[in-house]
Amino acid sequence: MKRNRFSQTVATVGYLLILPVCITLLMLLNGAQGQENIKGYLGEKVIQGTEFGKAPEGVGKDSCWKGSGTNNPGEAGCHEEVLKDGSRGRVFGESCEGNNILIDHTPGHPWKSGQRKCPPGQHVHEGDVGKPSKFDCNVFCGGNPNLKKGVCQTVGTGAPGVPPAPQPCQQLGKTSARCVCN
Repeated sequence: MKRNRFSQTVATVGYLLILPVCITLLMLLNGAQGQENIKGYLGEKVIQGTEFGKAPEGVGKDSCWKGSGTNNPGEAGCHEEVLKDGSRGRVFGESCEGNNILIDHTPGHPWKSGQRKCPPGQHVHEGDVGKPSKFDCNVFCGGNPNLKKGVCQTVGTGAPGVPPAPQPCQQLGKTSARCVCN
């Protein structure tokens, strides 16, 4: 009788120790899935921060950013720099290269923490260099047999039938972009 109770206790303790480890591993594996797993991913494009205006905190210094976008190339996003004092720096949206390549600035992977530590919900651009993902909208849209073609659409232009850009891009008169499946 004592032996069975001891075995049950050991088994219970073992399960209680293994369960948190398994849950943690599953969470890490799920979180590691970035944009490279999305259909149409073409890799990263290196962009100097100065392409979006003068670096308020100095050229080549780490900068912190937050975005309204998701890892979905079908949704436009807006990205804003957060300065050390908490105020807003540069702001820009996604962009198109040609008719069907989307430049998606939403980080789909954990960012290195560089010299500057960014608050939760933000990511650092080391040396003020961003590495947005490039997507082929044709390939992204190819998952649905009813949809034949994907195009990169600029939003927030104010043209009839064109959706507004997400905030804060819309309030600042900035455009964004997304993949649209026709």
